[in-house]
Amino acid sequence: MTTFLTLVLYMLIALLASYFVKVTLRNSDGHVQILLLLLISLITAFVVGFRGNSGTDTLMYRNVYENGQSGVNRWVPMEKGFILLCQIFKELHFSTDLFLIFISLITTFFILLAIRNEKEEISTYIASLIYFSTIYFQSFNIMRQTLALAICLYAFSLYVNRKYIVALIFILLATQIHTSAYMCLLIVLVQLLIKCVKAIKIEWCVTGLVIILLLLVMNRGLMGQIVLALTGNPYYAGYVLRNTGAAGSFLIYYLKISPVLIISTLEFNYYKNNHRFMVFYILMIIGYILASMGAYAATEVNRVGLYFTSLSIFVLGYCSKHNIILNKGKIVISKNVITILIVIYYTFNLINGLFIQHNNQIVPYRSAPEIILNK
Repeated sequence: MTTFLTLVLYMLIALLASYFVKVTLRNSDGHVQILLLLLISLITAFVVGFRGNSGTDTLMYRNVYENGQSGVNRWVPMEKGFILLCQIFKELHFSTDLFLIFISLITTFFILLAIRNEKEEISTYIASLIYFSTIYFQSFNIMRQTLALAICLYAFSLYVNRKYIVALIFILLATQIHTSAYMCLLIVLVQLLIKCVKAIKIEWCVTGLVIILLLLVMNRGLMGQIVLALTGNPYYAGYVLRNTGAAGSFLIYYLKISPVLIISTLEFNYYKNNHRFMVFYILMIIGYILASMGAYAATEVNRVGLYFTSLSIFVLGYCSKHNIILNKGKIVISKNVITILIVIYYTFNLINGLFIQHNNQIVPYRSAPEIILNK
């Protein structure tokens, strides 16, 4: 019964929160939009904050908040920005639950602000659904990275709209929450690449980039050396190099994400006339390739691609507003069909990931509210 109620709760969050974001962003008053997005973020944050000890990483974060950095044993210390947030809330005598609510609130709010920035060209419902069915539930555990991801996604939306300095400041801010956010500076190189290859067919450049990345991912020895050279830390290189011994999961990984790759790639011609979404598409593909390292590594290295796979929020949101045209117009797949397929895909992934494969260990949901102010 508790599992069924959890299913109802999580589905309501994914479907209803996305609907309310869509309705909110139709409002013509910008101030009202911001206030309502904050309210949506707050309501959904309560579910994250009052989860008790559910989740693989929750206990660790509770220990860090209550006992400081010494509360956990790690190969590398947590970032100073996150520790500073913990210290501020601790000094104000707020409970751990309220701190978790705050982190979830600002994570969701940054994502919704990013969606708001792109609302003219994407389906805000599809974009929100992708967030609330994936990253939102991952944030029950990998709090630091999902917060850093949310800040970077917002920064991406600023960067492609030529607000370069502000965007880079936000990315650097995110690195103080999770060091891996430095990867997001790759947006600078991708945008320069697109600008420099105008005389060459962009399809060939993207294909060449994909092949190079796939070769690097499959040669993890070389990839590990590159990571070591960039970070100077054997801990991060080990993330790439440690093996699971599992064979054949590489293919399964790409089969699982094939709907995203197929739909987004069939819409490639639209990106040619939209520089911003070409940047988003290329970074998203890079993200999925990097994440595929998790098929063989006995670590959470697949998370390195999360900053860029999150751009499916923009890319598929964009795809759901355009028909797929094949064979010179002889075959047309309606944008309505694409929207339905995306909804089915992410709904299935939510149920399969959380309730069948038991990812994140947040089923059943165990609510454990505490007094907000500790005495």
